[in-house]
Amino acid sequence: MLACTLFAFNIRDPHNPDSLHVNLMNFTMILWMTAWLVDIAFRKRPVSFHRPDPISASLYLAVLLACWMFASFFWTENLDDYLSVLSIRLPLLILPLLALFGMPKEFRFRRALFAFAVGVIFYSIALLFFSWDALPYNEKDPSEHFVWYYNQLQHRTHFGVCQIFALSILAYLRPQIRNRLHSRGRFRLFFIFSWLVVMASLYFSEGRMMLAVALLISLSFLLRFLWLHNWRRLTFAILPLCVIFSILLFANHPRLQLRHFSEREIQAFEPRYDQWRCAVFCIQDESHNLLLGEGIGDATDVYNHMRHDKTRSHLFHPISDPYESAHNQFLQGQLEYGLIGSVLFLALLVSFLFSARESHARFFVFQVAFVWFALALIEQLFSKSQPVDLFCYSLLFCYWVKLAGAEKQQQLH
Repeated sequence: MLACTLFAFNIRDPHNPDSLHVNLMNFTMILWMTAWLVDIAFRKRPVSFHRPDPISASLYLAVLLACWMFASFFWTENLDDYLSVLSIRLPLLILPLLALFGMPKEFRFRRALFAFAVGVIFYSIALLFFSWDALPYNEKDPSEHFVWYYNQLQHRTHFGVCQIFALSILAYLRPQIRNRLHSRGRFRLFFIFSWLVVMASLYFSEGRMMLAVALLISLSFLLRFLWLHNWRRLTFAILPLCVIFSILLFANHPRLQLRHFSEREIQAFEPRYDQWRCAVFCIQDESHNLLLGEGIGDATDVYNHMRHDKTRSHLFHPISDPYESAHNQFLQGQLEYGLIGSVLFLALLVSFLFSARESHARFFVFQVAFVWFALALIEQLFSKSQPVDLFCYSLLFCYWVKLAGAEKQQQLH
């Protein structure tokens, strides 16, 4: 619970990367995995793996994907980068592997999920009340206020994912929260308030992709609510209104005020355009191993070499920032671990969709898989960030698989 709550307050101070809360999260992460391993070692019932089935297939695929990443050691030359990336991505291997042995009931995962969701909502509210004196702008514009503070995070897109997950978690834990509040009306007010907070912060932080994803997830909440209450005819009236609202929202979005969408203007407006192009050049290069990739240690070197290639400098915008990754998990994955790893990653996303048994869990899992897929289009999921980020993502992934396939069971199998 402590790790999940602290992750919601994950502000990165560039001048103090070893801040107290980051170290505390890393310590909690190691403590959690150690406790899980001790539970497996001293469990009374015999520990054994079961044959892969729709419930556990996602966990097996996650383990295979992590193993394939680490296997790139055999065709990697930059071992320093390899070991650096390996140390950060270890939770991608360890947590799914532990989940295959079973999810300890004593860990109280539901409370951890609730702590994570409430922490995200609370922090989104707190952004409005941080010291305005620290804002490096003369005019106290709410939009600039949000953008500046979100830039202190690892990335506003990643925090936007956490905000969307928080809403999904609250919706999934609806029966338990509603029983605690002793009222359906109170829960609905709480959920609507949380939704307004998330949507406002996503808009003012000038996020685009996560705002679009949040709108689609919100529409799924609304349609499911109408479907379960037999108000299906209202969908014909609500859907056009939602489309009009979304168009108006994006038409007035601060980062979409472009008059002419020429290629040069898009390059200056969106650095990802150049990053995607550079990654495609790397993959198309004759020296690239399409099947195995460059290895997780050499991918950055290959990318930087292509980005600074003088023969292609005219294809990139001169003011485009020289990033070191594709900013797209599908392209970055193909560059790092080749076609085999890319197929494993796609199979992981697809298998996740088929792991649910109950309709309530299936709805929840579909939202999670959709958010991850959308994030993979614009970000690198397995980046060189703090290990605790991947720990939280991996933990939520393992628990969602457990929720989807074994809701009424104490253990996964």
